[in-house]
Parts: sequence; C-alpha cells; structure tokens
Amino acid sequence: AMPRGFARHGILSARPCLLAAAVSLVLATMWYAREARGPMHFSSLVSTEGLFSSRRRHRVAVCIHGQLGRLELKSKMVNLMRANDGLVDMRVFVVVRADPPRFSNSVVGNEVCMGTFNSTDQVLRVLGARLAGARFPTAAEHALARDDAYLNRSLPLYRAASKNRFQRIRNHYSQFKGWEACADMVHDHERTSGWRFDVVARFRDNSIALEP
Repeated sequence: AMPRGFARHGILSARPCLLAAAVSLVLATMWYAREARGPMHFSSLVSTEGLFSSRRRHRVAVCIHGQLGRLELKSKMVNLMRANDGLVDMRVFVVVRADPPRFSNSVVGNEVCMGTFNSTDQVLRVLGARLAGARFPTAAEHALARDDAYLNRSLPLYRAASKNRFQRIRNHYSQFKGWEACADMVHDHERTSGWRFDVVARFRDNSIALEP
C-alpha cells in the first residue's frame, strides 16, 4: 500500500500545481493568439488546429436561414462579417424562402422582426463575394401534408390547446429543412475546396448581432 505521507505530501499535493500549469497554458495561448492575430474571443478556441501559426486562420461557416421577408443583414454584416475581416476565413451560406413571412407566435411587435428585402437578387448583391452558397426554396419544397408521418409523430409533442397546432409544426418543419439545406451546402463546399471548417455558426433570419 502507498504510505500515507507519500499520498498526502507527494502525488496529491501536486494537484494545485497541475491546475496552475493548466491555467497558465490557457492564458499563454490566448495571449499568443492576441499578439499574433489581433483580438480573439475565448469562444474562438473551439478548435486548436493551427492556433500557434499566424499563417493558419480559423475557417468559419455562417449559415443564415429563414424567410426573405424577415431577413436582417445590416447588423450581421457590420458586427459579424466586417468585424472579423482579416481575423478568420469566413464563408456565408443562405437558405431563405421568398414567400410572404409567417410567424408561429403572433404578438404585438412582429413588425420589428420584418426585414427590408424585396427580392433574392438584393440578398445576392449585399453579400457579394462573401457568399459561398445560396438557396431560395419555395413553399412547396418545404410543404408538409396533413397525413405526413412526421406531422403525426410530432402532434403529441405540441399542446392540444395551442392555436394552429398543425401550422406551427409545418413552420418548424420548414425551419429544420432550412438547417438541412445549409448543412448540405457546407459539406459540398468542404468537398470542393479540400478543407474543413473549424466553426459552423447558425443564425435565424431576424437574429441581431449586437456587437462584434
């Protein structure tokens, strides 16, 4: 058996030192990244591949999905895209339906969630060279029939008394299809470009990027 003194003053007493060393390593890593490539948020340390080389910037895929009539791009352009120019390699993917906007929760103030785009061409012009892929599905492509197996499996998950329960499920299904389409474009881009993204960030159409 291990002598008590050894356990108390030997291996076990090394734990605080190991913890301090780990903390020092994280702080040194963050300092090095800041000096080499400018300000860097702790969340950007998700992937350590190439972190210690200034020649390897993080590759970020941004997926924006939803409805054209609810699409907001101004804050995303300023605080997400332009703010990270030169810091990361960013590619933008968009999946938005061009039909009139719909809301699952009808409350006063929905008008603040409305976008300013009238056509898909406007989206393409605003994003320009940042855009790596875009799809503009129709309502029919994301339609869900009343007798669809997915809808019937989902019914028990929604309150029976909720208003427009079937429509709510259809809206959510359309949202999931948007996620799927965006993921497909990301995978296709990785296959054709020969490299993988370090981070994939998903944004709803009317999400607001409050700060860089």
